[in-house]
Amino acid sequence: MPFEFCNVDLNIRSEIPLTAITEHFASYGDRVLTLYSGQTTPGKYLASFDIHWDEALYPYDSDGNATGPERWGAQEMIEAFCELLEHLPVEAHKQWTSAISREFDLGYEADDHCPPLKVTITSDTLKRVLAIGAELGFTVYPKCFGDPQSTIEEKPTGDSNLAD
Repeated sequence: MPFEFCNVDLNIRSEIPLTAITEHFASYGDRVLTLYSGQTTPGKYLASFDIHWDEALYPYDSDGNATGPERWGAQEMIEAFCELLEHLPVEAHKQWTSAISREFDLGYEADDHCPPLKVTITSDTLKRVLAIGAELGFTVYPKCFGDPQSTIEEKPTGDSNLAD
């Protein structure tokens, strides 16, 4: 497969710690994974989250099919995040609205020489994203990303998008 959907990261950047948001998402247990929450440089903070993919956390439908994020695409994951963000407690909502940026980063993995990638997010989902003051971003990772046999030189600093 030339392109493969990986995940949606929610990245929040702020000039204040994002502890209330991080604590709120932690209240969902294993359903929301905190990738990072802390200071990146003096006066700059980042909180990054994923919807956790453990199928044991989600019910099966009447046909016995998994219904959780392991079966979801970008749209369903954005909708799940929107649902959580539309119900933030007061302090977490203040941190959300005062953030410098709020981005849903859609991650894809690609083979070399791929055909064009087409991603469709419905207008209803886009309206929800706009209503909560967020943006959409897209990251395409080459298949060799993180592969020790890769000929691409990688720096051990991690995801450069998160350190901005």
